[in-house]
Amino acid sequence: MKKQQGKPTIEEHQNQYNWDAFDIRYYRDLDFDDIQDSILAYTKKRTISLEEATSTPYFSKAYIHTDGKLLRLDQIGTRGVPSQVYIEYSSNLPVKALEYYLGINPHGKRITLGGELSREWDYKYDENGRLIEMTEHTYPDLAFTYRYTNHLYLHRFYEYDQDGLLRTYQLVEGLSISGKPWQKNKVIIYDREKAKILSNNTVSKVALISKNQLGKNTNLFRFGGLPPREVFIPVCPKCNENPAYIGLVDLSKPLQKKRISLNHIPIFFCLKCMENQTISMRQAQHQILDGNIKVFPETDFSFVNSSDEETNETAFVKLGGFPNWIQNEEYPKCNECSNPMIFVCQIESNEHLYNGQDALMFGDLGKLYVFACCNSVTTIMQCY
Repeated sequence: MKKQQGKPTIEEHQNQYNWDAFDIRYYRDLDFDDIQDSILAYTKKRTISLEEATSTPYFSKAYIHTDGKLLRLDQIGTRGVPSQVYIEYSSNLPVKALEYYLGINPHGKRITLGGELSREWDYKYDENGRLIEMTEHTYPDLAFTYRYTNHLYLHRFYEYDQDGLLRTYQLVEGLSISGKPWQKNKVIIYDREKAKILSNNTVSKVALISKNQLGKNTNLFRFGGLPPREVFIPVCPKCNENPAYIGLVDLSKPLQKKRISLNHIPIFFCLKCMENQTISMRQAQHQILDGNIKVFPETDFSFVNSSDEETNETAFVKLGGFPNWIQNEEYPKCNECSNPMIFVCQIESNEHLYNGQDALMFGDLGKLYVFACCNSVTTIMQCY
């Protein structure tokens, strides 16, 4: 077994304490990845009995100090990679964790020679004891390469305000197998304000993106065609002409109406003036007009759930989630209840779609963002 320079071996950790003297708890599945940036969260996980643990093919075994600190976490069984994680503390705060793989994976192939250091975590705190940075380092496999990278570093940075954790950022870097360094862009993986939007101000917490082929959820969004006869045809506030009719969103399952009184969201936008507009259906319900509107060829789309941010951003239509703003955030407030309006969808420009006069272009390859609340619909355009 090869020892990483300056790192303790698994035997040194195993001989550090009389582990059987600690409080031992069993879990159905408590992987260290689940609690890596909040180690005390293990106390919120449901424990199981020894009998229940040993009757399953895979379980977790935790060793707890008398002061409540988690000192060691073992993964035991055949479903995952057997491993042991050892956690070091300073001033009652975890400062390092080291994980040792024990040699096999679920397919019976060798991951390491057994008991070699595979990953480690380092923690940094501010003067108030709040976690401000965590770095996870994945070592190359000493038996054979099981990743596409040689050394992988995952950095997480934590930003706080007076109300607690505000944002978490992630930066990933490493070495290729040939030893060439690489790095991905730093991205936000948690934003408290965006989390609030997903909880309160969007028609779907999980974004639904359009697919070309018809399939599941084909009734949620109809692009083009004529608007329903009962829909009020608005006027552009700048040129006083009827704007183009873009489509109709059906607020049925799996979408949520939230504070929206409307069952369907009609989408209009003046492709000539590009003016943002709020339409009150309450004021317009007795002003049904025929209107000389411009319409696109009618198309139904199917929608599937997506958590891939890059795919969400480039989809032709995205329902729910939160807006992929091109410029600064522009969350409108409702004229009726003064609350932030509910994000309904965003629509991507498509220069190949015409209504007989205009291409579906929101400025310079921009997006149209649609919000609704009470009886109002707001459209906002942003472009590059």
